[in-house]
Amino acid sequence: MWRELEKYIEMLYRMQKPIKIWFRDDDLGFYIPEVKKMVNLFDKVEVPIVYSAIPSLLVNETIDIVRSSKTAFVAQHGWNHRNNSLKAGVKTEFDDDACELSIMINNINQGKKKLQDLFGPKYLNVFVPPWHEMSPKLEQEIYKCRFHYISSWGPNGRNDNNFYEINTQVDIIDWSISDKFAGENYALSQLVSELQEGLTKENSRLCIGILSHHRTMGTEGFEFVERLINTIKILPGVEIIIPKGEVDGKSIIYDS
Repeated sequence: MWRELEKYIEMLYRMQKPIKIWFRDDDLGFYIPEVKKMVNLFDKVEVPIVYSAIPSLLVNETIDIVRSSKTAFVAQHGWNHRNNSLKAGVKTEFDDDACELSIMINNINQGKKKLQDLFGPKYLNVFVPPWHEMSPKLEQEIYKCRFHYISSWGPNGRNDNNFYEINTQVDIIDWSISDKFAGENYALSQLVSELQEGLTKENSRLCIGILSHHRTMGTEGFEFVERLINTIKILPGVEIIIPKGEVDGKSIIYDS
């Protein structure tokens, strides 16, 4: 699969279709050794990464490690990442039947202020819904929290509520089987699929998000991420970025 990856990147380069790739690591909160391991990895390879932080679970040791990193940026991952769903088979922190909308908005704004105060310019003003789920009412009202965009899972662009999403499309963990790293072929096949789709897209540029979870990915997962970065960052036509307000090469204008 590594040869396939390089082949499609080269094809897109020849077609003058630059590729933007970014990394998002979810569930930053309590300190565990994997927090420092992930931060050290990205500092070592000198590539930026967005950590989705759970405001109510952050502790000083985690905060200090992220603050001291040259490559770390922070997005907001809900408020407490607690499953409040009353529906079987669905996990969400934000359920209309379990909580009033005003309380959900208040919790989100409280978390946003905390992250702004803790991380300053490292905070991107981006909202990442836990489990990539929000209640219908919150989806319609999230604009009131004045985030630059939402980052979830799936295609980039405006969602059904006309709010921008810059999402991840590659997950190195297969959650249908376990919460562990699913192997390099599983991860690379998703990335290659996105590149193949880019061959036929009319857009001149691709923006692909790669998702990880430091807590569960294990040694093999860390080794894969490091190899992936070292492979792609030297290939022509690839730029590893932090998306600060761009979808498919078009700037986002905030809708006030």
